[in-house]
Amino acid sequence: MTGVRPRGWPGSADPPESDARVTLARHSTVTGESNVARFDVVVVGAGPAGSTAARECAARGLSTALLDRAEFPRDKPCGGGVTARAAALLPFDIDPVVEQRVHDIRFTWRGDSGFTLRAAEPLVYLTQRARLDEFLVSKAVGGRGQFFSRSASGRRHAPSRRRDRDGGR
Repeated sequence: MTGVRPRGWPGSADPPESDARVTLARHSTVTGESNVARFDVVVVGAGPAGSTAARECAARGLSTALLDRAEFPRDKPCGGGVTARAAALLPFDIDPVVEQRVHDIRFTWRGDSGFTLRAAEPLVYLTQRARLDEFLVSKAVGGRGQFFSRSASGRRHAPSRRRDRDGGR
């Protein structure tokens, strides 16, 4: 069912059935203030998939909240490699967070001599997962997106628009 869009999705032929939106309420135990915000979409989880989903929704004009229970940026022991194929799907360059480009991969099986695959173009980009997540979140919150995460103190916070190191969104 490639190309099928949910009813009411931007670009679909059908109008939305309602103006249903998600309401998020926050209450600060420090200041006693309460804030209420309404969003078209809430994405839970700000890893690569969640950040990408939030960025795509915001790019289509939907007000988007991206939520994560962790403090950002966060260290993760996994996920430091981005394949060239995955990087090519992104509408922006990940060079600002790439630490190394892998052109050679060695394959062996049960101790045999194996072989090495060498490529002129990178096969995999290596990065720190914390830097990659933060970079992808910064891309997601440009336009109509907001990011909500846990602060170092354990309280939730919602930074305003986040920017890349180069100042772009």
